Amino acid sequence: MAENVTDFEAFTHSKIIAYETAVNFVKERKPSFDLVHILPGFMQGASELHETVDDMLNDFNRATIDTALGNILNCPKMTAQVLLKDVAGMHLFALNPKVVHNLENLVVVANDGHGIPWDSMALITKRCYPKEVEAGILRPIRGQKDLMMHFEVRSTQKALGAGFSDAVWIVRSVIDQYLQLRGSSISPDNAARSSAPSPEVK
Repeated sequence: MAENVTDFEAFTHSKIIAYETAVNFVKERKPSFDLVHILPGFMQGASELHETVDDMLNDFNRATIDTALGNILNCPKMTAQVLLKDVAGMHLFALNPKVVHNLENLVVVANDGHGIPWDSMALITKRCYPKEVEAGILRPIRGQKDLMMHFEVRSTQKALGAGFSDAVWIVRSVIDQYLQLRGSSISPDNAARSSAPSPEVK
């Protein structure tokens, strides 16, 4: 790795290089298939791949869990959150050639493309899990500085005919699974809510 380049910077540049390489390949080689780019934000949400709490803490979901547990980072935390199910649904939507075309970019970010402040996620956690907060299982507090990010998603939502899941769905998806894996869910509706489908991506 080049000197003075952070892991995140290297990760970001690798994405840019991959994007440009793919676009140039299609323009130059003109293959028989279409290329559609799905560009998700900071993915958060329950996953069937998570079998333990450590599984959740070792991926991007740690951001929402840290907020629910009152762990404040000493640096601004990235926003541009999006529900994992919405990203999965967008992959299916991208297969429809009637509405999605070659070299189209589908940007998938919640809150109309604006980042969701982490303090808002903390307030949602308090509202959705009062018993867990009272018991000290969850300790959401405000005070996290945000790295606010904004993306143009109107064209994607127009083609989709719908918006993306909001902050409440994101918090519920992550924290419901966290509590279930931890074996400490108190609220009686958590299990039913976690198994319910998120707003459909049509």
